[in-house]
Amino acid sequence: MRSSIHRFASHLVAFSAGGLLVLVPPSGSSDKAVSSSPAKEISPRPPRPGSKPARTLPRKISSEVSIYAAAWESLKDGRYPRSIRLAIQQQLLEEWSQHDLEAALQAILSEGFSSCRFISAKQELSLSPIILRADPEKMEKLIAAEAFGLDTVRLRVEWLTHLAAVDPPAIIDRLEGLPEEGRVAVAGSAFRHWPSPTAEPADWHAAWERSRERIEASPGKRARDAIAAALSNAVSNDDLIAGYLLAKDSFVRRLHMDAWLHGAGDPFSEFDEKRRKRIETLPEPFRSEVKEEMNRREGEAGE
Repeated sequence: MRSSIHRFASHLVAFSAGGLLVLVPPSGSSDKAVSSSPAKEISPRPPRPGSKPARTLPRKISSEVSIYAAAWESLKDGRYPRSIRLAIQQQLLEEWSQHDLEAALQAILSEGFSSCRFISAKQELSLSPIILRADPEKMEKLIAAEAFGLDTVRLRVEWLTHLAAVDPPAIIDRLEGLPEEGRVAVAGSAFRHWPSPTAEPADWHAAWERSRERIEASPGKRARDAIAAALSNAVSNDDLIAGYLLAKDSFVRRLHMDAWLHGAGDPFSEFDEKRRKRIETLPEPFRSEVKEEMNRREGEAGE
């Protein structure tokens, strides 16, 4: 059975012997032919100087699927108000992606979208419903093939952010190669869905056991700093302290302390005395190690 959006797309597009007629029915009137030229395919953005060309995967496109592409193009003529056009495009994309994921993704990446990670005040197309319904194997193949050129990086961040919520520990070793902002976003999604050290201590230990070596192996201090920043932003101070106290591994303890210090701000600012008094209320041995780390940083700052 055809869906309502497919029927709508069919109303937008009619095939004739002379070519593809794109029909846009104005409100309260009969369908009106707007163009008798063949529907254009969604064109990828031109490559930037020095960038690698996008690699496309072989795929078979049916005439039924081409209805979605033609309907997408027909919505660009400015006939509908922006809010109505975006609502139609969003429904069109969600169903289109079930028939031809690559073409639907190319369309939304070319148009622009709101991130899965943020709620935008500006009305935009949303990638999130497509991500949620996407076939994981198809999505992974498209990303591995860099099918969208430089836009593949944006798509990869959004996809990994989604996967991080499904299986947080498994995503840690996929942070390599992401830009700094993307690394923090994906790690932040993982830690927001991490088991709580106080509510689920056994699961918390198991999650860290799965991921500790992956985090420790992250290339460079900047990567670990980004992970500590993500942990700080996603986990409460109480859970950071509880995690430190529960951790059996020195690296996990250190990561939680660095995350706590990141959230506490610069201890050597004009408000350092207030922060130092706050440190005196921390439980041992967390308090002693925080003091030791602060003294170390203070010594480095004075050199």
